[in-house]
Parts: sequence; C-alpha cells; structure tokens
Amino acid sequence: MQSSQAQYSQTTPHPVVGASQKSKMSCEVTRDPELLAKAYALRYQVFFEELGAQGNELVEELKQDFDEFDEICDHIVVREGDRVVGTYRMLPLVRARRLNRELYSVHEFQIDSLHRRFLGRGLELGRSCVHADYRGGSVPLLLWSSLLSYILENDIDFVVGCVSVFGASHLQALALKNHFRSKGKWSDEVDFAPTGAFDLRPLIEQGERENVKIVPAFLDRLIPTIMKGYFNVGAKVIGGPAFDAEFSCHDFLMAFETSNISPRYLNLLKRVRSA
Repeated sequence: MQSSQAQYSQTTPHPVVGASQKSKMSCEVTRDPELLAKAYALRYQVFFEELGAQGNELVEELKQDFDEFDEICDHIVVREGDRVVGTYRMLPLVRARRLNRELYSVHEFQIDSLHRRFLGRGLELGRSCVHADYRGGSVPLLLWSSLLSYILENDIDFVVGCVSVFGASHLQALALKNHFRSKGKWSDEVDFAPTGAFDLRPLIEQGERENVKIVPAFLDRLIPTIMKGYFNVGAKVIGGPAFDAEFSCHDFLMAFETSNISPRYLNLLKRVRSA
C-alpha cells in the first residue's frame, strides 16, 4: 500500500518548533502505539472528562478516545518531555480510497461531490485537542506548523475537516452559522447539509427559533481556537451545524486550498517550525 512517509516509519520527528530547550517541547508525526495511547488518553481527558462526551464501554474502561479511523490516520503529537499535550489526526484521501474507506465527514455531512473532486491530493483533519494547561501557549501553533510540514511533504492541495463547537445550544449554533455568513467566513460556493442523523433542525421548535436574539460578541466567544486556526489559513465554513449527540457538540465543516494560505501566516508557521 502506497502511503505517506509517516505510514512506514513509526515516528517522523519534526524540528523542535517554537519552544525553548528548557521546556523540552517537541512535535512529530507518528503512528507509534505507545505515543498514540497517550494521545488517546489526552483526547479522553479533553472530550469526555472536560467536555462531557459519552463513550462506549471500551472507551470508558481504557479512558482513551479512539475509533475505527485512528488506525488508518497519521497523528501529530506535541510533547513536553514524555507528556503528550496536543494532538491532531490526518487522513490522506488517497489512502482512504485505497483502503476502500469513507471519510469521517461523510457520516455527518452530505459531501459525496466534494469527496470525488479532491480525493487525489486531499487531506481530512480531525480530533484536534490541546491540554487545558497549554491552550494559551505555543502548542496550537506547533500543531499547525507540523501540519504545514506534512502538507508540503505530501503535496497536499486541499484540506477538509469537522470543527466542533462545545457549550452552544441548537439555536446558538444556528445563529453562529448566520454570524459566519455576515463576516464573510462562509463559502459562497457550497453549503453541505448534515446527514439525517446529525440534522438538528427537527430538534428545534418554531417558537424557539423565532424568539432567539443572540449578540455577535457572544457568538465570537463560542468560536474555538482550532476554528480560528482554520480561518488564519484562509479556510471557509462549507457546512453545518451538525449535532453530534455522542460528543454533545455542534460540528461545522471547514475547508481550504493550500495554495490560498496567506503569505503572512505561511511565513509565521515556517518560522515556528524552524525556530
């Protein structure tokens, strides 16, 4: 099976990016089982213990968040010493096709046309999380700088991924969609609808929909850091919100063409990567 470099090597180290020698921060692409177990444990801590997701019996027994997609993905991990403090997973679309697998996004959004168009040089992102103690520091940039390296090394030209918004009601999630449109953050070309199981519209009564009034400043506070990272590289929202009952969150589908990453942000990520 042809794949990316990280498919064959257990761990693909990247330079120590954006961190001092004192902190011993590192960022790498890996499929190493021991590192992945720590990444899954971090995901469990963030998604389940902190944000209230509900898992199956095995997930709860092991205290690790994992699913059937993890085994075919490459994973970015940020470590401080032996501690994993940030992670992201990446699925090259060409690998999904060779393994006869769908994308994660297909389960939530009606994206068949998108899947066919960008299958050759596309990449799906997911399961991004950062330990609570590190969200205000360099870890989010480290994840994005390592992602940039991966994109360049694997000649990726299109990136798509679900971004989760936690702590919002159904009405607030719908208002967030209108907010993105008013700010020019929504694609002018496409608007992929959620699949039936993730459609939140039947959950909202008409009276509720008519009476809601939500100010933009409140909506801005709902936008997670990872979504801001997408916007920084020129991404647009192309679908949503979809309601994920298992994770008690609202998902938006986002995408960007790598050729459209702004030179200013591209240079920033390159500096972080080579620091």
